Amino acid sequence: MNRSELALKKVLFYSSVLFILILTACGGGGDTPAANDDAALSNTSGGGNVAVQSAPPQTDNADLVALVNGEPITRQAFDRALARMQTESAITDPAAMERVVMDMLIEQALIRQAAQELNITISQDDIDAEIQGLIEMAGGEAGWQEWLAVNMYTEDEYREAIANSLLTQRVIDAITDDLSGDVPQVHARHILLPTEADAVDVEQLLQNGGDFAQLAMTYSVAADAQLGGDLGWFTRQGLLETSLADVAFSLQPNEIAGPVATRLGYHIVQTLEYAERPISEEDRAVLAQIEFENWLQTLRERATIERYR
Repeated sequence: MNRSELALKKVLFYSSVLFILILTACGGGGDTPAANDDAALSNTSGGGNVAVQSAPPQTDNADLVALVNGEPITRQAFDRALARMQTESAITDPAAMERVVMDMLIEQALIRQAAQELNITISQDDIDAEIQGLIEMAGGEAGWQEWLAVNMYTEDEYREAIANSLLTQRVIDAITDDLSGDVPQVHARHILLPTEADAVDVEQLLQNGGDFAQLAMTYSVAADAQLGGDLGWFTRQGLLETSLADVAFSLQPNEIAGPVATRLGYHIVQTLEYAERPISEEDRAVLAQIEFENWLQTLRERATIERYR
């Protein structure tokens, strides 16, 4: 791999949601962006917008691998994406790789459809600027064409990949806009018990005037027990156990609730205070990932998806 190819990879966008969660990424060994080749892009001349549109459903499903809310994913698009994934992925199980590619293409279709509802478009100028930058990094037009050929892209396909990636990033920005500036956070503490009966017993001790922190240190099986069960400040997306965060955000200061069942056990939770607080850029990126993935999961659950392989 020459230096221009290596530099080129550092700016490639992964359209796959599997890679979107780290927003940008680079790889080795001939990695290529896992892009969707089946998007129907309405290209306007000049500096117009690229509005992502669903292609009309086809009556003959022999050439399709899926329909996503009526939008077809073609077998050709699937095969092309699979071939690229085979050159870049460490997955060795063919069936698992096919599932990854299928999920990737379905998620891309859902994102494109959501972008329409959000009135998010990509301009031709945006795509041209990205392509021009890549051509320069490849050392010129000849190097660029060579890179496309080696990585199994036509220029139109790669323009489409760039459009999808830029569109996805703008959707992420729109979905996670509430994470800009100070973010609503809650300060709470909890007592984690292994059984519901244990949690009910501890809740009764609290109702009888027991000290929350002392009871946490005595009975809680959580790692934070010696801190009195203090969870610190966190956002609604900041706990792995989302049901616990939801309860904490639903309580008034000093109010106690429980037992709250999670995969860890049964929690008694007390909300201490609320505030709008800043978060680090690292935490903001993690929260954006979580918020986007939750949003995408909602799209999956609401979608009508037909798979033909």
